[in-house]
Amino acid sequence: MRFVLLFSIIPFGTFSQIAYCKDTIINLTTQNNYAYQWTIDGYISTEQDATLVINRIGAFFVELEVTNEFGCSFIDKVLVNVEECKEWTYYAPNAFVPDGDNKTWIPVGDNVTIDLITIYTREGQVIFKGVNEWDGTYKGNKCMGGVYVYTCDYTTILGQKLRDLGRVTLVR
Repeated sequence: MRFVLLFSIIPFGTFSQIAYCKDTIINLTTQNNYAYQWTIDGYISTEQDATLVINRIGAFFVELEVTNEFGCSFIDKVLVNVEECKEWTYYAPNAFVPDGDNKTWIPVGDNVTIDLITIYTREGQVIFKGVNEWDGTYKGNKCMGGVYVYTCDYTTILGQKLRDLGRVTLVR
């Protein structure tokens, strides 16, 4: 992940607060024609731009002092909170072959819980409803090959309730 932290150069030492995930790289960027002094978690640098690798959990300040060509200085300070982020992924395959290698269809992901899958024919008839894999059948009979519409309600590790709507091709 890459984030850009832009300093607004607010005078009088006011500061804002930002949250990041552990193991994030932040590029601290500035403008030309000024002198800069970065103070990052006690480390001081006069580089114009700096890269900050966040590899621990906790809070620390990033401070930037900018001096213009007239000798006027401004300081901006940001409190950076670093936490362990809970990430999740979700993917719904767009086809499956019940008589071949991939015999069933189900959306997959990390740190998600499938709440309900519904499969519809082109006419809107519900032919599958559940939380398990669809095997390409309806009432024990093989469905014809073709395109079917699905909805998948799922919950992420963050507690977000989401719905995916798409099409899956059943290949016979």
